[in-house]
Amino acid sequence: MSDRFFRGATNRSATLGVAPEAVNAQSLDYIDFLAPGITAMAIMQSGVYGLALFIVSSREKRILKRLHATPAGAAYILAGRIVPALLISLVQTGLLLALAVFAFGVHIVGNIGALLVAALFGALVFISLGFFVSSISRSADSAENLTGLVTFPMFFLGGVFIPIERLPGPVQILAYSMPLTYFSDALRQVMIRGAGLADIGLDLGVLGLFAAVVFGLAVKLFRWE
Repeated sequence: MSDRFFRGATNRSATLGVAPEAVNAQSLDYIDFLAPGITAMAIMQSGVYGLALFIVSSREKRILKRLHATPAGAAYILAGRIVPALLISLVQTGLLLALAVFAFGVHIVGNIGALLVAALFGALVFISLGFFVSSISRSADSAENLTGLVTFPMFFLGGVFIPIERLPGPVQILAYSMPLTYFSDALRQVMIRGAGLADIGLDLGVLGLFAAVVFGLAVKLFRWE
């Protein structure tokens, strides 16, 4: 009413227009943040523990020694274990995501194809890390202890339960040196923000580089006996 009075007194039109406009916002719960991290952590556990203990057990049972008599080299033996391990990781990813969606109501905004590509990169990293652990371990007990030593810090500093930005500065530097940080971030970017492959290119590049370096070290240090 006051606006109409002053416009009538000054014989001027309204300078500002006000109109209602709907605002769309994505409602996220903590489970939406947690689900990608839990998926990344499960793939890490499967890759590191599964592959490390398998290779060391095969060495202790002299299976690798018999394989050494064949023309196959260490790189072929290790690469031959990657394909089934990657398939297991994909199945594991699908089951975990289905559980998250149907049991806990997690929202997956991004493309499933991009999500699977990110899962493959992450699985490749931790499978390679499992090979590396097996290459420097002399027994199943030492392999189990070493995998725990490698994976335990990543549980808390890999962005699974707590955003990296909330950690102290020096701890963030340590967190960004861990592959789980980039893996969980890639999954989270796709699931929560709908990111595409180009948007997570940095995460995938770091994971690919890490996998190549660790796999190369695993082949170099590989022992048949």
